[in-house]
Amino acid sequence: MSCGISIAWRGEGPLVARHRDALPDVGSPGDPAAPAFALCRCGGSKARPSCDGTHHHKGWRGDG
Repeated sequence: MSCGISIAWRGEGPLVARHRDALPDVGSPGDPAAPAFALCRCGGSKARPSCDGTHHHKGWRGDG
């Protein structure tokens, strides 16, 4: 059974979750009215679990 949520990998950036309305209310990051939000992968965001763009400044690479 599909719940309608999609999570996309953005190369050198965050994971992007779409269809927020299908997510359970577990304190999803960002603007609750937005249809999507970005999740930090680099571990450096000061707004975790949201991505704040820190990966750009610290030269993080998502390829391991």
